[in-house]
Amino acid sequence: MILNSGDVFSIPLFLNDVSAIKNFSRFDFSKEGMEFYFARIIEDRGGSGILMEVFDFCSRLDSQVADIISRPRIFDPVAVAGEGIKKKRWRFIGTTDYDKEKDSNYSEISFLMGPRESRPEFNCEVRHSPISSSQCHFFKDNRWLLEV
Repeated sequence: MILNSGDVFSIPLFLNDVSAIKNFSRFDFSKEGMEFYFARIIEDRGGSGILMEVFDFCSRLDSQVADIISRPRIFDPVAVAGEGIKKKRWRFIGTTDYDKEKDSNYSEISFLMGPRESRPEFNCEVRHSPISSSQCHFFKDNRWLLEV
């Protein structure tokens, strides 16, 4: 599947106890009472994961893209493997006229990655030098969205 910056997907809140490897291509997500959060692809980094932002918007699947992206993020952008998209657990909602720098402050996004003793700060545009565990507290809390 080709993923584009600006694509918006739904994240179901009711499948926590279902295996992440299950394929949901035939599942009907339009049933009454099903709620979702919504995420926008910032960048597909190939084998390095998919960078996305999750909006503070919980609603039904028939939500409008304009309503979704007008809300703030729940937390800082995250990198995911994309299994939820591949297995159709996360459904494509629509796409936006999207500029990753203007709409998501792309150059300001950074992560702490790697083993604790040699953890580099990873900026989406520039890789920085390794930092020590004691230096980690200087960086904002970045959470990982796990596709369970």
